[in-house]
Amino acid sequence: MAAPRNTWQVYDTTEPLLVWRLLIPVPTDAVDDAAARDAVDAALAALQHSGLVLGATQPLPTEDDVFAGAPRPVQTRVLARTHLGALVERTSGDAGALLRELEGPTLDAAYARRFAAAGRPFVAVWSSRGHGTVEVCVAFFSTIAFDERDADVHAANHARVAAARAGLEQVARRRGGRLTAPLALTTG
Repeated sequence: MAAPRNTWQVYDTTEPLLVWRLLIPVPTDAVDDAAARDAVDAALAALQHSGLVLGATQPLPTEDDVFAGAPRPVQTRVLARTHLGALVERTSGDAGALLRELEGPTLDAAYARRFAAAGRPFVAVWSSRGHGTVEVCVAFFSTIAFDERDADVHAANHARVAAARAGLEQVARRRGGRLTAPLALTTG
């Protein structure tokens, strides 16, 4: 097998590598969920503006659906390398399939199964409604925005993550909410 050109990976698992949580208070006496829908729309607009999440609309899937590997019509704009080493920007909803395509015909099948798992998104988003709150979660399934071994790829992709986080911070601040959103993967 030729050495992969991309150092980022997407694992054969439905468990995300990192999850951000945005918690926003909403009125509990509302006849409908207009305030909750408005809060989710504000979060989706911030994610869309950053390029991290493209095409997400309500209703969003549930957390259980995401963890079960249900299809997600969400795409992400990423910078990556082709099998020849050239930098390309792509929009994709399937991180594993894109990584396999970019690495080309020399990608070893065992490596592809473990580290380029087809059917896995770059990012998934779900929301849930609680008593007096709405929660929007952003789950990362790929290391592309966090792997610093390729400085060019990391700079472009991490900038989108940082912009998404900043946008969500503004939503939390404007609406009296709270954001838990680390900018690095934790290893444990």
